[in-house]
Amino acid sequence: KLNQKEILIRRATTGESLTTLDEAKHTLTDTHLLITDGKTPIALAGVMGGLETAVSANTTTVLVESAYFDPVTTRKSAKSLQMSTDASKRFERGADPEGNVAGFWRVISLLMELADGELSSEMIDIYPNKKTQSEINLRRSELDLVLGHHVECKEVDRILAAIGFISTYTKIDWTCVPPSFRPDIEREIDVIEEIARMIGYDSIPADENIYGPYRYDEPDPEKKIDPIRTTLSGFGFNQIYSNSLQNEHLSNLSGNTPIKMMNPLSQEMAFLRTSLLPGLMKAADFNLKNGTSSLRLFELANVHAQKGDGFEGIIEYRNLAGIILGEARAGSVHSDSLNEDLFTLKGHLSGLFKDKYRMRFELKRESHPGFDYGQTILINRQSVGAMGRLSQDWINQMDLDIENVFGFELNLGPLLKMMNGKKQFKTVSLFPKIQRDLNLVMPKTQNTGPVEAMILKKGKNIIIEAKPINIFIDEDALGEGLKSVTFSIEFQHTTKTLEDKDVTPVINDIIRIAEKDFLAKLRS
Repeated sequence: KLNQKEILIRRATTGESLTTLDEAKHTLTDTHLLITDGKTPIALAGVMGGLETAVSANTTTVLVESAYFDPVTTRKSAKSLQMSTDASKRFERGADPEGNVAGFWRVISLLMELADGELSSEMIDIYPNKKTQSEINLRRSELDLVLGHHVECKEVDRILAAIGFISTYTKIDWTCVPPSFRPDIEREIDVIEEIARMIGYDSIPADENIYGPYRYDEPDPEKKIDPIRTTLSGFGFNQIYSNSLQNEHLSNLSGNTPIKMMNPLSQEMAFLRTSLLPGLMKAADFNLKNGTSSLRLFELANVHAQKGDGFEGIIEYRNLAGIILGEARAGSVHSDSLNEDLFTLKGHLSGLFKDKYRMRFELKRESHPGFDYGQTILINRQSVGAMGRLSQDWINQMDLDIENVFGFELNLGPLLKMMNGKKQFKTVSLFPKIQRDLNLVMPKTQNTGPVEAMILKKGKNIIIEAKPINIFIDEDALGEGLKSVTFSIEFQHTTKTLEDKDVTPVINDIIRIAEKDFLAKLRS
């Protein structure tokens, strides 16, 4: 039934069809591999033969072909056509490329033995690109470490030879080449597993010593993250898990270059997310439409971005993000309701990092994608993320029915490193404190954080706390564009009782620097 005296392996052309042995007609694409007679398809390579060239009761001449097909190509062909055959299962798992000749002669011998067949031609062998197994280095030390048991070198040589390996031993390691029918053996640990299997796991004695197969790995980072979950839950937040795959539009919102999936299930899940905020916003929108009026949500998950060329340029971050909206406190007969805002969000983050972990928590006014009135989050003076009111532009682009949503997103990587640091405890002073209030008039646009940091720095070892306790704005009393900020400053020394002569020079220096660096003056 072959129209040509030729066998050719080629890719199908889009729209080409083939009726297979199960009498199903398949429309093919250029991803399918075909066996042809030079022109007409006669089989779907590695999956199933064609009906037109099938053996029947009237067949007198049979062409025998023995071939090896790539596992990935075979799997794609079978999966795209929703087929699963004995042949496809065999090739998908990796057949033995060196077994074609043996398989060919086995079929010939069966035809001659069972069907009185007669070989009418010589075998034609075409092997243009010989497949070879890579060499694997097996270290003596690693074998002993993983097994926790010493196996004699002669026994290792015997086992490797018995399972088809070609091996050469030096004083410290073996160079091994796996047999062609074991494409699954690729690494040193695979060879060790084969040796353990041949010895028998029950034959390996238990080793209770610490030098056995134990690894001294880094502590599980999740153990450091669990207290963050617990603290946020205590603040009334609920943790969510959103899809890590997004469409191209959502993944581009953050301004980072997204990573496209090689085989996306759909265009809605074609890219890895670059931010956790879109998922939180969609969750908030869903809950509001289902009767919830107030929400506090957070998510701990990985995000990805393309920062360079190729796979080496892919960056993965472990992020923490959260949003709040609605009422922070419900109204009652004793007090009015209080809505969520930037100040309640700041309070949650300050409670987490400043109170829980004793880290320095600061905010710096800067613009960030996804936020209106954005603030940079500084932990121990290091930028780790941003917070603010979520961008109305993002809300409109995502077609969500939410408003006045406040959120944050930060990178946990630097924070986890900070948590690794040693805790430093200060001796409790036995001497009394001195408290002074300093009232400074400064521009409205001046944040109090840098002024507070300057006071603490200038105070050196005698100022233990400085914080703004009151802000007063009155253009008639102060002037246009000005505000009055009262700072409460506490002085204390560890070895003596402070006097005015110790405190007054420090106060004067603070006033001088505030006037020079922040255009602030002492309010009279």
